[in-house]
Amino acid sequence: MLYFTQAYLLRRRAAGQQLDGPGAIMPLESIGRLLIVGGLIVVAVGLLFLLGSRVPFLGRLPGDFRWQRDGLSVYVPLATSLLVSVVLSVLLTLVFRMMGRGE
Repeated sequence: MLYFTQAYLLRRRAAGQQLDGPGAIMPLESIGRLLIVGGLIVVAVGLLFLLGSRVPFLGRLPGDFRWQRDGLSVYVPLATSLLVSVVLSVLLTLVFRMMGRGE
């Protein structure tokens, strides 16, 4: 019995299409690595949520805006969002460079 990807590859090969390049199917090794890295990222985000309340300055930075009026409160964590974005960008850049995908 042929799996879906094997049948797809056989059809492409029979039609004379190229099996590598932009339309190629990702090898299982790459999918495995991608799932591991994705899982590690999910674990890291979960730990941030668990430990985020213990970081005293997170959510109370000078650029985080809070307005309260008559039963309505609005909170815009602008500085915290920028800080988290920079930290995640640096971490992901390091991870991708260690995996050999960075330039």
